[in-house]
Amino acid sequence: MVYLPMSYLYGKRFVGPISAITLSLRKELYSEPYHKVNWNLARNQCAKGYNGSQLWDAAFAVQAILATNLKDEYGSMLKKANDFVKISQVTEDSSSNPSSWYRHISKGGWNFSTLDQGWPVTDSTAEGFKAALLLSQMPPDIVGEAMAAEKLYDTVNLTLSLQVLNPAETFGDIIIDYS
Repeated sequence: MVYLPMSYLYGKRFVGPISAITLSLRKELYSEPYHKVNWNLARNQCAKGYNGSQLWDAAFAVQAILATNLKDEYGSMLKKANDFVKISQVTEDSSSNPSSWYRHISKGGWNFSTLDQGWPVTDSTAEGFKAALLLSQMPPDIVGEAMAAEKLYDTVNLTLSLQVLNPAETFGDIIIDYS
């Protein structure tokens, strides 16, 4: 419902009239004259929302290897994965007062890719948590030291705090069926 109007306009290749406001915006937003922009060259040169899927991939790799009972054959990989999962966890909130920056707490979460990405999400947090728990059940001589219990508690705290967050509220009453 939210995406439908934009996809319709894009599909119809809608082009609005060129007005004084349009010309002013083009002048303000583009570093070179709009008519000189090489759009084929400019494609995919926008800011990226994330820098890969490293944590996501590592968490599923750990789960797959442990499910196959090949832990002895892949012990060195599991040790590296354990280290990566531990260093990828967000260990502090983005600020001392996240709500003043319109941010939620992030301590205890995992990002989709790496710690540098900075936005832990529930899916990645769940998979990172699951990988950390599975690895903690392995012998330390194979995978190294388990993640500290306090860091796992941080994950539980973050997950429980997200229970009351409803991102659909952004869309107000548009998702309600009134029929």
